[in-house]
Amino acid sequence: MARILYIHQYFKTPEEGGSIRSWYIARAMIKEGHEVEMVTAWDGPGTKISERDGIRVHYLPVAYDQAMGTMRRLWAFWRFARQARHYAQRLHAPDLIYATSTPLSVGIPARKLKKYWGVPFIFEVRDLWPEAPIRLGVIRWQWLQKELYELERSIYANADAVIALSPQMAEGVRAVNESVPVHMIPNMADTEYFQPTQPGGLSFTRENPLRIAYTGAAGYSNDIAYICSLAANVQHLPVQFDIMATGAELPFLRKRTADIPSICWHPYGSKEKVRSLLGVCHFSMVLFRQNTILKSNSPNKFFDALAAGKAILVNIPGWVCDLVGDSQCGWYIPRGEEDRLEEKIRHLIGNPDELSSMQAASRALAIDRFDREQLCNQVLEVVSQQLLKTS
Repeated sequence: MARILYIHQYFKTPEEGGSIRSWYIARAMIKEGHEVEMVTAWDGPGTKISERDGIRVHYLPVAYDQAMGTMRRLWAFWRFARQARHYAQRLHAPDLIYATSTPLSVGIPARKLKKYWGVPFIFEVRDLWPEAPIRLGVIRWQWLQKELYELERSIYANADAVIALSPQMAEGVRAVNESVPVHMIPNMADTEYFQPTQPGGLSFTRENPLRIAYTGAAGYSNDIAYICSLAANVQHLPVQFDIMATGAELPFLRKRTADIPSICWHPYGSKEKVRSLLGVCHFSMVLFRQNTILKSNSPNKFFDALAAGKAILVNIPGWVCDLVGDSQCGWYIPRGEEDRLEEKIRHLIGNPDELSSMQAASRALAIDRFDREQLCNQVLEVVSQQLLKTS
C-alpha cells in the first residue's frame, strides 16, 4: 500500500456537480489498496478535513468563482498553490504526488513537495495552460505570458510522468518537453451509472419534442450562446433545448433567451441531476467558442452523454468531432451553418431509426474506448510504474 498526496484545487464529489474525474481516480487508488490524501479548496472560513468515500479531503480556504476577473482568478490560483505547499508539508510524507490541472499553478506545490520529500510526481494536464488562456485573449500581458510559459516548462521538467486528457494535449506537452513520459488517458464514461433511455418514443410532436441537452459550464470558452442561434432556426419544429449550466455567462444568456420558448433552463446540480436530465433527452451538445486551442478539450459532458447513449451535436472541429463523425453518433454543425439543423431534424423526424442508430453508436463508443474502469486502470498503471522506482 502506498500513501498518495493528490492535489486538485477544484475537487468535486458526485453530490456537488462538476467534473468528478479525480473522485473516480482517487476511489480507484483506494480500491487498489492505496491511501489518498486530497488537498483542495473551498470558499469556507477556514481549513476543514472530511472523509469522503474513503478519501481524506483537506479543504483549504481559497474562494474561487468563474465570474471573477482575470487578476482575481490568478490571485486565487497563487494563494492555493502557496497554501497547499505549506499545508501538505505538515502531513505524513507520501510515496507519490499526483497533481491535476487546471490551473497550471497546482504544479508549483507538487514540484516543490517532490524535492522536499524526494518522491515521484505525476502531473495531469486537463487543459493546455497557459496556451489556452493566452490564445483566448484572457491573459494579454506579455511579461505574465513569459512567466507562465517558463512555469509550464519547469513543471513538465520536474514531473516524472504526465497524463494528458486528449491527443492534442499530449502533443502540446511533448512540444514543450520531449523527454517527459506522456500518457494519453482521456475523460471517462461511467457506463454503470449512466444507462441508455429512449424517452417518449420516436414520434416527435409539440407535446413530445425532440429534446437536446446542454450540461456543463457557461464560461467564456463555452459558446452556449450558439444555442440561441440554433433555436431560432427551428422554432417551428417540435424541438426543445434543455440547459443545465453554471458560469460567468449565465445571467446574460438567461436574459437573452427569455423570449425563446423552446429553450428550457434547469438549475445546475449534482451528477444525479445530470443523469436525470440526460435520461429525458435525445441529444447532448458539446459547444465551444471558435478557437483552434479549444479543439484539444476533453469535455466531461461528452463522455457522460456517450455513457447515457445520447446522440451528440458538436460545433467545432477537433478530436471529439472526429470521434462523432467516425462513429456516426451525431452531428457536426459549426457556427455560420445553424440553418443545417432544420434540414437534419426534418430528416430525422421522417427517419427516426437513425436516431436510435446514433444513440447505439454513442453507447458502444463509451464501452469500447472510454469506459471508466478501463481508464482508471490505465491511470493506476502509471502510478504503479512510478511507485516501483521508489521500492
